[in-house]
Amino acid sequence: MKKKVKIKNIVIRSTKVIGNIIIAVAIMLLAQFISGLIILPSVWLTDMISAIFYIIIALGIGLPYAKYVLHFKPEDLGVRRKLPELRWIIIGLILPISISAIYLFLIKGQLVRNDRLSAVSSTIIYAIFVPGIGAGIVEEFIFRGVIMRVTERCFGKINSVVLPSLLFGVAHLMFVDLREWNAMDILLVSVGGTLVGLMFSLIAYQSETIWSSAVVHGIWNSIIVGGILEIGSVSYGMGVNSIWYYKIASHNIFLTGGRFGIEVAIPAVIGYTIICISTIIFLKKELSISASVGKR
Repeated sequence: MKKKVKIKNIVIRSTKVIGNIIIAVAIMLLAQFISGLIILPSVWLTDMISAIFYIIIALGIGLPYAKYVLHFKPEDLGVRRKLPELRWIIIGLILPISISAIYLFLIKGQLVRNDRLSAVSSTIIYAIFVPGIGAGIVEEFIFRGVIMRVTERCFGKINSVVLPSLLFGVAHLMFVDLREWNAMDILLVSVGGTLVGLMFSLIAYQSETIWSSAVVHGIWNSIIVGGILEIGSVSYGMGVNSIWYYKIASHNIFLTGGRFGIEVAIPAVIGYTIICISTIIFLKKELSISASVGKR
């Protein structure tokens, strides 16, 4: 009898988590769709305003949903008046810069300036606002705010770190044509995406705010994804909107990251792992200090 009750409780909690994951992701996609409808006379202004509206719409729908349906305060979701610690700003800069430096100085390739790109300033603004500020804040609010906290309430802290991270990894497969991908491409994205999700989750927990993970996420996106410097293999094609290209000579999928790119390649995976371990050490030290203070 107790076993049946336990199974029933797990099913109820799982259904609740899955339902709220679907709603949270739907809020993100809706905000993305609405903000994408904004068209202004200049490209750079469109990108800037669209990114701002993306954040406003996502938080404008997500926070009331969390308050009145999930009964979470903004502080419970990590949306608090607490600036990111300086350490996370520094780490946020070191990670993408060091990964880029590894490719530029240690891995053979060719650095090319994109002469066909006329609007360099527009590319920089796009990099800062769209994948940087916009995606950084909204994705952290959805995954490390709503989804992580709902999972924690139903299944505890460890599962709330692991499960949303797995979802974050799988979510990166939503916007690609899997018919062109092989098993190794999918594996790299799943592992790399999960590991970076784990990194962001640990940062959000350690700092008690999504703003720290949003800073690390946003800086990474601006530098690696934004188009200021694109690093990749010519085997999978290079974009046309980047200011600089670094064409990797190697065709090794573990260096190129396959069709997804260097975000899931070995150098990036090592970087994520180092930060995950460092954050766990920070957490253990803080718990040890809190325990020693509590005994006094």
